[in-house]
Amino acid sequence: MNRRLIAAAACTTALLGVAAPAGASTEPPPPLQGTKSVTLGDLAVTWFAQPSLSVSVTNRIAVPVRPRPGASGRQRATFTFARVTKAGKVLKVVARRSLRSGRFTATVPQAGNGTYRLTVTAGGSRRSVTVEVPPGLSECGPAAGPVTGTLRLSQTTVGLGQPIAITIANTSDNCLYYNNPELKWQRADPASPEGWSTAATGPTFEGVIPPHERLIFSDLPVPPTLPAGHYRVVAELPRMNGSGIYDRRMSLVATAEIDVTAAPAPAPA
Repeated sequence: MNRRLIAAAACTTALLGVAAPAGASTEPPPPLQGTKSVTLGDLAVTWFAQPSLSVSVTNRIAVPVRPRPGASGRQRATFTFARVTKAGKVLKVVARRSLRSGRFTATVPQAGNGTYRLTVTAGGSRRSVTVEVPPGLSECGPAAGPVTGTLRLSQTTVGLGQPIAITIANTSDNCLYYNNPELKWQRADPASPEGWSTAATGPTFEGVIPPHERLIFSDLPVPPTLPAGHYRVVAELPRMNGSGIYDRRMSLVATAEIDVTAAPAPAPA
Protein backbone atom coordinates (compact mmCIF):
# COMPACT_ATOMS: atom_id res chain seq x y z
CA MET A 1 0.00 0.00 0.00
CA ASN A 2 1.31 3.43 -0.91
CA ARG A 3 1.79 5.90 1.90
CA ARG A 4 1.65 9.58 1.25
CA LEU A 5 1.73 9.28 4.70
CA ILE A 6 2.17 5.99 6.10
CA ALA A 7 -0.23 5.20 3.72
CA ALA A 8 -0.92 6.56 0.06
CA ALA A 9 -2.26 9.56 -2.01
CA ALA A 10 -4.34 7.71 0.16
CA CYS A 11 -0.98 7.94 1.90
CA THR A 12 -0.96 11.66 2.36
CA THR A 13 -4.22 11.71 4.22
CA ALA A 14 -3.26 8.90 6.52
CA LEU A 15 -0.34 10.70 8.11
CA LEU A 16 -1.88 14.13 8.11
CA GLY A 17 -1.61 15.81 11.50
CA VAL A 18 -4.28 18.47 12.04
CA ALA A 19 -4.59 20.67 15.09
CA ALA A 20 -8.08 21.19 16.51
CA PRO A 21 -9.48 24.67 15.74
CA ALA A 22 -10.03 27.11 18.57
CA GLY A 23 -13.24 26.38 20.38
CA ALA A 24 -13.42 22.82 19.07
CA SER A 25 -14.94 20.19 21.33
CA THR A 26 -12.48 18.34 23.55
CA GLU A 27 -14.82 15.36 23.89
CA PRO A 28 -13.04 12.13 22.84
CA PRO A 29 -14.24 10.69 19.53
CA PRO A 30 -16.49 7.62 19.70
CA PRO A 31 -14.70 4.27 19.55
CA LEU A 32 -14.26 2.51 16.24
CA GLN A 33 -16.68 -0.39 16.14
CA GLY A 34 -17.50 -3.15 13.68
CA THR A 35 -20.78 -3.60 11.84
CA LYS A 36 -20.78 -7.34 11.11
CA SER A 37 -22.20 -9.92 13.52
CA VAL A 38 -20.16 -13.14 13.58
CA THR A 39 -20.72 -16.34 15.54
CA LEU A 40 -17.93 -17.71 17.71
CA GLY A 41 -19.10 -20.76 19.62
CA ASP A 42 -22.08 -19.74 21.74
CA LEU A 43 -21.34 -16.05 21.35
CA ALA A 44 -22.28 -13.32 18.89
CA VAL A 45 -19.50 -10.79 18.32
CA THR A 46 -19.86 -7.51 16.43
CA TRP A 47 -16.75 -7.65 14.25
CA PHE A 48 -15.15 -5.68 11.42
CA ALA A 49 -16.02 -6.34 7.79
CA GLN A 50 -12.56 -5.29 6.53
CA PRO A 51 -9.32 -7.24 7.25
CA SER A 52 -7.42 -4.10 8.33
CA LEU A 53 -8.19 -0.76 9.94
CA SER A 54 -6.46 2.61 10.10
CA VAL A 55 -6.97 4.69 13.23
CA SER A 56 -5.42 7.72 14.91
CA VAL A 57 -3.95 7.75 18.38
CA THR A 58 -7.10 9.46 19.67
CA ASN A 59 -9.21 6.45 18.63
CA ARG A 60 -10.50 3.69 20.80
CA ILE A 61 -11.64 0.35 19.43
CA ALA A 62 -14.74 -1.38 20.81
CA VAL A 63 -16.11 -4.89 20.21
CA PRO A 64 -19.53 -5.85 21.66
CA VAL A 65 -20.13 -9.50 22.59
CA ARG A 66 -23.26 -11.30 23.82
CA PRO A 67 -24.51 -14.88 24.19
CA ARG A 68 -26.49 -16.27 21.27
CA PRO A 69 -30.20 -16.86 21.91
CA GLY A 70 -30.65 -20.11 23.78
CA ALA A 71 -26.97 -20.38 24.77
CA SER A 72 -25.97 -21.12 28.35
CA GLY A 73 -24.18 -17.80 28.81
CA ARG A 74 -21.19 -19.51 30.43
CA GLN A 75 -18.80 -19.28 27.47
CA ARG A 76 -16.27 -16.46 27.40
CA ALA A 77 -14.61 -14.57 24.55
CA THR A 78 -10.97 -13.65 25.06
CA PHE A 79 -9.85 -10.40 23.45
CA THR A 80 -6.22 -9.39 22.91
CA PHE A 81 -4.97 -6.08 21.53
CA ALA A 82 -1.20 -6.20 20.90
CA ARG A 83 1.48 -4.24 19.11
CA VAL A 84 3.09 -6.43 16.45
CA THR A 85 5.78 -6.32 13.80
CA LYS A 86 4.85 -6.21 10.12
CA ALA A 87 5.44 -9.97 10.09
CA GLY A 88 2.93 -10.41 12.92
CA LYS A 89 5.31 -11.10 15.84
CA VAL A 90 3.89 -9.79 19.11
CA LEU A 91 5.98 -7.01 20.63
CA LYS A 92 3.72 -5.96 23.51
CA VAL A 93 0.23 -6.83 24.72
CA VAL A 94 -1.65 -3.56 25.25
CA ALA A 95 -4.94 -4.99 26.54
CA ARG A 96 -6.40 -8.44 27.24
CA ARG A 97 -9.78 -9.34 28.71
CA SER A 98 -12.29 -12.21 28.81
CA LEU A 99 -16.02 -11.48 28.62
CA ARG A 100 -19.26 -13.45 28.63
CA SER A 101 -21.24 -10.36 27.66
CA GLY A 102 -20.49 -6.66 27.30
CA ARG A 103 -18.00 -4.65 25.30
CA PHE A 104 -14.24 -5.01 24.99
CA THR A 105 -12.54 -1.61 24.57
CA ALA A 106 -8.89 -0.91 23.76
CA THR A 107 -7.19 2.47 23.56
CA VAL A 108 -4.16 3.06 21.35
CA PRO A 109 -1.25 4.22 23.56
CA GLN A 110 0.14 7.73 23.23
CA ALA A 111 3.11 7.87 20.84
CA GLY A 112 1.86 4.50 19.72
CA ASN A 113 2.00 4.68 15.95
CA GLY A 114 2.76 1.36 14.32
CA THR A 115 1.01 -1.95 13.61
CA TYR A 116 -1.35 -3.66 16.04
CA ARG A 117 -3.51 -6.77 15.96
CA LEU A 118 -6.88 -7.21 17.62
CA THR A 119 -7.82 -10.86 18.21
CA VAL A 120 -10.87 -12.59 19.69
CA THR A 121 -11.13 -16.32 20.45
CA ALA A 122 -14.16 -18.26 21.67
CA GLY A 123 -15.48 -21.77 21.30
CA GLY A 124 -12.41 -22.90 19.38
CA SER A 125 -12.84 -20.15 16.75
CA ARG A 126 -10.67 -17.11 16.21
CA ARG A 127 -10.96 -13.78 14.41
CA SER A 128 -8.30 -11.08 14.03
CA VAL A 129 -7.92 -7.71 12.37
CA THR A 130 -4.79 -5.64 11.68
CA VAL A 131 -4.80 -2.07 12.98
CA GLU A 132 -2.47 0.50 11.44
CA VAL A 133 -1.82 3.63 13.51
CA PRO A 134 -0.11 6.47 11.58
CA PRO A 135 1.73 9.28 13.39
CA GLY A 136 -0.48 12.15 14.52
CA LEU A 137 -0.10 15.51 16.24
CA SER A 138 -1.79 14.20 19.36
CA GLU A 139 1.30 12.10 20.06
CA CYS A 140 3.50 15.14 20.60
CA GLY A 141 3.46 18.40 22.44
CA PRO A 142 4.83 21.64 20.99
CA ALA A 143 8.11 21.43 19.07
CA ALA A 144 10.79 21.40 21.72
CA GLY A 145 14.19 21.55 20.06
CA PRO A 146 16.62 20.33 17.40
CA VAL A 147 15.89 17.19 15.41
CA THR A 148 18.07 14.65 13.63
CA GLY A 149 17.11 11.88 11.28
CA THR A 150 17.99 9.51 8.47
CA LEU A 151 16.55 8.40 5.14
CA ARG A 152 16.95 4.80 4.01
CA LEU A 153 15.99 3.03 0.79
CA SER A 154 14.97 -0.63 0.58
CA GLN A 155 17.54 -1.25 -2.18
CA THR A 156 20.48 0.40 -3.92
CA THR A 157 19.40 -0.42 -7.50
CA VAL A 158 15.90 -0.21 -8.96
CA GLY A 159 14.29 -0.31 -12.41
CA LEU A 160 12.08 2.46 -13.79
CA GLY A 161 8.55 2.19 -12.48
CA GLN A 162 9.46 -0.46 -9.93
CA PRO A 163 8.39 0.03 -6.30
CA ILE A 164 10.77 0.77 -3.46
CA ALA A 165 10.30 1.49 0.24
CA ILE A 166 11.57 4.76 1.70
CA THR A 167 11.99 5.10 5.47
CA ILE A 168 12.49 8.45 7.22
CA ALA A 169 13.53 7.97 10.85
CA ASN A 170 13.48 10.58 13.60
CA THR A 171 16.63 9.78 15.62
CA SER A 172 16.23 12.66 18.08
CA ASP A 173 14.44 13.03 21.41
CA ASN A 174 12.14 15.71 19.96
CA CYS A 175 9.08 15.49 17.74
CA LEU A 176 9.81 16.12 14.08
CA TYR A 177 7.05 18.30 12.62
CA TYR A 178 7.04 19.22 8.96
CA ASN A 179 4.96 21.43 6.67
CA ASN A 180 4.43 20.49 3.01
CA PRO A 181 7.78 18.88 2.24
CA GLU A 182 8.31 16.59 -0.71
CA LEU A 183 10.65 13.87 -1.87
CA LYS A 184 13.08 14.95 -4.59
CA TRP A 185 14.82 12.68 -7.09
CA GLN A 186 18.12 14.37 -7.95
CA ARG A 187 20.38 13.07 -10.71
CA ALA A 188 24.17 13.29 -10.52
CA ASP A 189 25.11 16.40 -12.53
CA PRO A 190 28.78 17.55 -12.69
CA ALA A 191 27.65 20.84 -14.25
CA SER A 192 25.55 21.77 -11.21
CA PRO A 193 27.27 23.70 -8.37
CA GLU A 194 25.89 21.13 -5.92
CA GLY A 195 26.70 18.17 -8.17
CA TRP A 196 23.01 17.23 -8.41
CA SER A 197 19.98 18.49 -10.34
CA THR A 198 16.34 17.74 -9.54
CA ALA A 199 14.74 15.42 -12.09
CA ALA A 200 11.42 14.62 -10.39
CA THR A 201 9.51 15.35 -7.18
CA GLY A 202 6.78 13.80 -5.10
CA PRO A 203 4.88 12.79 -3.18
CA THR A 204 4.23 15.69 -0.82
CA PHE A 205 3.08 15.08 2.75
CA GLU A 206 2.75 16.72 6.14
CA GLY A 207 2.46 15.74 9.77
CA VAL A 208 4.79 14.69 12.57
CA ILE A 209 7.21 11.90 13.39
CA PRO A 210 7.48 11.25 17.16
CA PRO A 211 10.88 10.75 18.82
CA HIS A 212 12.70 7.63 17.63
CA GLU A 213 9.83 6.64 15.34
CA ARG A 214 9.75 6.16 11.56
CA LEU A 215 7.69 7.26 8.59
CA ILE A 216 7.52 4.61 5.86
CA PHE A 217 6.52 4.98 2.23
CA SER A 218 5.99 1.40 1.09
CA ASP A 219 5.62 0.29 -2.53
CA LEU A 220 6.43 3.77 -3.80
CA PRO A 221 7.00 3.58 -7.58
CA VAL A 222 10.12 5.15 -9.06
CA PRO A 223 9.02 8.03 -11.34
CA PRO A 224 8.74 6.46 -14.82
CA THR A 225 10.04 9.64 -16.50
CA LEU A 226 13.51 9.41 -14.95
CA PRO A 227 16.42 8.68 -17.32
CA ALA A 228 18.56 5.77 -16.17
CA GLY A 229 21.44 6.94 -13.99
CA HIS A 230 22.73 7.57 -10.46
CA TYR A 231 20.37 9.50 -8.17
CA ARG A 232 19.95 10.64 -4.64
CA VAL A 233 16.56 10.80 -2.96
CA VAL A 234 16.19 13.93 -0.81
CA ALA A 235 13.58 14.44 1.91
CA GLU A 236 13.35 18.06 3.01
CA LEU A 237 11.22 18.35 6.13
CA PRO A 238 10.87 22.06 6.90
CA ARG A 239 9.55 23.29 10.22
CA MET A 240 7.96 26.72 10.63
CA ASN A 241 8.07 28.43 14.02
CA GLY A 242 5.11 30.17 15.66
CA SER A 243 5.66 33.25 13.50
CA GLY A 244 5.53 31.26 10.28
CA ILE A 245 9.27 31.60 9.70
CA TYR A 246 11.41 28.66 8.56
CA ASP A 247 13.33 27.28 11.54
CA ARG A 248 16.45 25.45 10.35
CA ARG A 249 17.25 24.17 13.84
CA MET A 250 14.04 22.14 13.97
CA SER A 251 14.09 21.06 10.31
CA LEU A 252 15.66 18.08 8.61
CA VAL A 253 17.22 17.31 5.23
CA ALA A 254 17.99 13.62 4.73
CA THR A 255 19.36 11.88 1.62
CA ALA A 256 20.18 8.42 0.26
CA GLU A 257 21.66 7.40 -3.11
CA ILE A 258 20.36 4.84 -5.62
CA ASP A 259 21.04 3.62 -9.17
CA VAL A 260 18.06 3.64 -11.54
CA THR A 261 18.19 1.24 -14.48
CA ALA A 262 16.07 1.20 -17.64
CA ALA A 263 15.31 -2.51 -17.18
CA PRO A 264 13.89 -4.11 -14.03
CA ALA A 265 16.59 -4.54 -11.43
CA PRO A 266 17.45 -8.12 -10.39
CA ALA A 267 15.78 -9.35 -7.23
CA PRO A 268 17.98 -9.11 -4.11
CA ALA A 269 19.80 -12.39 -3.37
